[in-house]
Amino acid sequence: MPATRAPGQQSPVTLPLRPADARRELKAFLVGTRWCQVADTVVLAVHEALVNADRHGGGALRLQVAIEGEALVVVVCDGGPGFEIPDADRRGASVESFAEDGRGLWLICQIASRAETGREDGEFSFRMRFDPPGGRSRR
Repeated sequence: MPATRAPGQQSPVTLPLRPADARRELKAFLVGTRWCQVADTVVLAVHEALVNADRHGGGALRLQVAIEGEALVVVVCDGGPGFEIPDADRRGASVESFAEDGRGLWLICQIASRAETGREDGEFSFRMRFDPPGGRSRR
């Protein structure tokens, strides 16, 4: 097992915006942390957030990852109008398997311990928090 980082505060690391590059660099970041056990699911959630930023927000403007205390926090920002996370996604209600839209956000809400939307420096921000494996607190 790779070495783990001590819990605490870490300055955000900026990752590339192209989904393939972001997946590769995020996975490399996670390998050096305690997140290596669940790296694939975290990478999937971040990929979905980038795809949503591209599809609905005109493309991601910023992607940052950091360790905050015991949690991994990822923020994706775009220039779009933003959205609210539907309560059904937060509760884990099932999504229609043949739906053309909405599965990515639902999936993110199932993987992340918490997902929040807001504004940062005039940009729409989508913040995902991932608590350590075994210590998940839902939303």
